[in-house]
Amino acid sequence: MHAAPSAPSQGEITIRPATPQDASVFVTVFDRASLGLAACLWRKNAEEGEDIYAYANRRMVERLKDPKNHCLVAEVDGVPAGAIITYDIGDTPEDIDDDAEPIVVPLMELENKALETHYVNAISVFDGFEGRGIGTRLLRAVAGREGRNGMSLIIEDDNLRARALYEREGYREVASRPVVGDGWNPGGEAFILMVRPPVG
Repeated sequence: MHAAPSAPSQGEITIRPATPQDASVFVTVFDRASLGLAACLWRKNAEEGEDIYAYANRRMVERLKDPKNHCLVAEVDGVPAGAIITYDIGDTPEDIDDDAEPIVVPLMELENKALETHYVNAISVFDGFEGRGIGTRLLRAVAGREGRNGMSLIIEDDNLRARALYEREGYREVASRPVVGDGWNPGGEAFILMVRPPVG
């Protein structure tokens, strides 16, 4: 797993917009939030002999430059403590090609059930910063971007700690799909789509 920044003991929490220079922060976010799924996909897609984290960093720079993505970094005394990346899901289901990676098909199917929501693609709080409300602050920092049908996210069914946080913030389970391993060894058996209805 990609190493997360080390935590200072205490300090002021601030949240700021991400820049392409934060690519390594978001590599860590996806690595941690996906419980290894992202690394599995990076390994499949990196060029032969290319370090998967070098590949991931290059791809993350592209994502951070893409205006469709809304990306925030939480810091404690200037040290990255976590981050979140979100985007709008449109009003038309995405076509799922026959050659789509089997491992991501359940995720695509669930996103297609969250049309016109603002989707939390990945969120993570780094080691040493847990228990300070950073995850809650990141979720609330993007809550105002809700779509016509609210906010959405996907978790594994065994991620009980994260699920408790999302439920406190008003997210509820609306659909699920079985996990497909395909080179990835997940802890859970199903992906869960959670939606927070619009509150605006």
